[in-house]
Formats: sequence, structure tokens, C-alpha cells
Amino acid sequence: MPNENIRRYIETLKLEEIIGMHIRRTDFLPHIKKYYYDIIPEIDNIYFFNLIKSIVKKNPKQKIFLATDNRQTQEIFFQLYPKNIIFLKLIDENNNKRKTDLKDAIIDLFCLISCKEFYGTKESSFSKFVENYRNK
Repeated sequence: MPNENIRRYIETLKLEEIIGMHIRRTDFLPHIKKYYYDIIPEIDNIYFFNLIKSIVKKNPKQKIFLATDNRQTQEIFFQLYPKNIIFLKLIDENNNKRKTDLKDAIIDLFCLISCKEFYGTKESSFSKFVENYRNK
């Protein structure tokens, strides 16, 4: 459970009407390509493009909270859907260690838990945690 300051911050975001989406990238894709090649069509950008396209087609004003570990992913989806995609902050691409810090990851995690719906990345432990927590 996040500390009280983080919980209060997340509550100010009004995520009850927002769809949460976690797109795992960086070191994850090489791992999937090596060990789980058959699920690539369920986690690649085309999968998420189609998912967002169908969401926006149903409701053109629908906001989608995007949690990812990759700045390029943020930029790609924001360029395609600038009125729909939101995220907490732009990922620092000059960071050589972690792409996102632990505090940001925890905030993303609990934001996704708070969203009205959630779509994650198959075989991602982060997405599985969100799904499990949402299902109690």
C-alpha cells in the first residue's frame, strides 16, 4: 500500500472514469521474443493500437491512463491519440539504469488499480499484480 501522500495524490487524479493501460517494453520484449514468441501478437504495438482504436471509437472523449517503462511508447501513443492518452510524466530517456524510478512505478501501479477498467501486458508481472489487486 502506498504512503498517505501518494494515496492523496492518486485520489486527486479522478481515475474512476479513466481506462488504465500498462504497456511493458524495454528488456521485456527481447525476453518474450526468446521464450514466448507465440504471444507477441497479444503484446506488440499493433495489439495496443487496435485496443485503443476500439476504445476511442466507442467513446472519442475517453481518457486512457498509460503506464509504461519506455519513453518511445509514450510518444508513439500520445502522437496518435493526444486527446485521449495521459501519463504522469515523460520518462527520462537519458537515465541509463532504471527507465522509471520506484516511486513513479508505485504511483503508476496504484493509478492503474484505481482506473475503471484495466488492460495490461500479457506475461508482465506488473500487469498481473494490477489484475490480482483489482480482483482482490
